Amino acid sequence: MFSDNPLRAVILLLAIVAVVVQVFRTARGRKSGSGPRRRAGGVGTGAMGAVYDMLNEDKRRAIEIIVEQKAAAVDPERARDRDPHATTRVATLVDIPEIVRVTNAAFRVEDFFIVGDRTHAADITAKMAGAHACFLVIDAPSKSGLMASAFVELRGDRGYFGMLSVDPAQQKQGLGRIMFNAIEARCRKAGCIALDISVVNLREELPAFYARLGFEPTGTAPLVSHTTKLDAHFILMSKPLC
Repeated sequence: MFSDNPLRAVILLLAIVAVVVQVFRTARGRKSGSGPRRRAGGVGTGAMGAVYDMLNEDKRRAIEIIVEQKAAAVDPERARDRDPHATTRVATLVDIPEIVRVTNAAFRVEDFFIVGDRTHAADITAKMAGAHACFLVIDAPSKSGLMASAFVELRGDRGYFGMLSVDPAQQKQGLGRIMFNAIEARCRKAGCIALDISVVNLREELPAFYARLGFEPTGTAPLVSHTTKLDAHFILMSKPLC
């Protein structure tokens, strides 16, 4: 893949060196608030970009891999953000304080209509005690806390999830999608024919978000679990799993 002929091998070597230099310059620029602009594919403009454009897809992919490896060495945050191996696990009682923290932080966006915190330790403990219920969580890379959590419950042949929360400091990294995929996979494995969720009508962005994931509205229900500053109710949504 690296050496169809000596000339191309030399071009590739020069491109790799240039890309590595660009990565270090960009990392320093990010820290100082300035730096060279980057191409959409992560490779710089100018002569280096021209060399990159001459390469075939396999060689471009090889360069991109090296770019990510070098970028991770300079900026560990980047490695975490693009970690394809982030996985979920079932929470234990030890995780309750972190689940409370992550959930309340994520649901601060509801302060305009909810009075008080979204949850507390007793609430999480009670939910965990359900015979067919659990919380799925994603650990922080340092194992010092959680980045995301969600409540999942099997209700006969239907699955239900709620309180899907991503730590605000970890958002926009795809963790929500990882959580949702794990929830759906868990319910499918259990033989559920559908997956249900309840969203508050005042969170106007949520119905459209879940519609893109295959959910459809099925009705409404009163919101009685919290004291609210505004009139609010649940929109019930469901996605078929078979």
